[in-house]
Amino acid sequence: MDDNMWVATYKNGLFRIDKSTKNIRRWDTENSNLDHNVIFNLSFRPEENSLWIATDGRGIQNYDIATDSFSSIVNSADPESLSSDSVLCFFKDELNNMWIGTQYGGINISNALFSQYNPMNSFNGLTNNRVKCFLEYSKELIFIGTDGGGLSVHDRKDNSVEGVNLGNYKNLHINSLFKKRDGSILIGTYGHGLLEYNPNNSRTKNLIKEWTFGNNDAGRFIQDAIEFNDLIIFGTPYGLYSINKKNQIEKILLNNPDALLDSYQLNSIKCLALQNNRVWVGTKAGFASLDVEGEDFILNYFKVVG
Repeated sequence: MDDNMWVATYKNGLFRIDKSTKNIRRWDTENSNLDHNVIFNLSFRPEENSLWIATDGRGIQNYDIATDSFSSIVNSADPESLSSDSVLCFFKDELNNMWIGTQYGGINISNALFSQYNPMNSFNGLTNNRVKCFLEYSKELIFIGTDGGGLSVHDRKDNSVEGVNLGNYKNLHINSLFKKRDGSILIGTYGHGLLEYNPNNSRTKNLIKEWTFGNNDAGRFIQDAIEFNDLIIFGTPYGLYSINKKNQIEKILLNNPDALLDSYQLNSIKCLALQNNRVWVGTKAGFASLDVEGEDFILNYFKVVG
């Protein structure tokens, strides 16, 4: 979507950064008709030239780029309305359906051809109604990460949804899902570290040994994890780390050259994204961009966004 980067923040509203000029614009409840400043997720809708904004309590804010205005999609008495006004995540599948993960309202699926929001919740097999992430694994399977109910899977062939047995790991709080090149799934959890699940043999293993970080909780609380080249990169509230092919773990220290920000805030990771051989890192202090060359990381862009 054009040459802009759109950034969701917690309590500071929506930001747009022009990647060529580095100009920044901000929308919040004070300077616009945006209804909420706590934003969890964004999704661009090219067919409408709009941006869907997941908020904590005001449903979906729909930003019309052409008119520079916001409208709301919220829960109502209509049974086909949004099931919860606290929206945690979005995911668009290959059929162009929008999956909406909510807090306590399960999943809403907005069909590409219709406007109603069909619910999927614990009454029809979902393991928990607080949904934090999705992974389209294949044409048939979509994995669903829940907060307190572990992993669920939706099978398109029979339209079923059920829990996934992860062995000794029960009732997990899952923050992220990522499909590796070998077909296994990286599962970032809150409290049980970084897991790797193989759907082909149903085996689960923890990629971080309990003793790796000593008394530091960095190995237990995983915010996000991705695979890039031959590395697994994962973010925690205590820093950014990589795992190489030899299963060696290294910390990637983010330094602010202007020393304007607290180092702890800068190295408290919230999310990761891949784009054009670059790793984007969302932190409590804004975000950073890393070029990855082999096993070397070069911090080449940093911008505070609130």
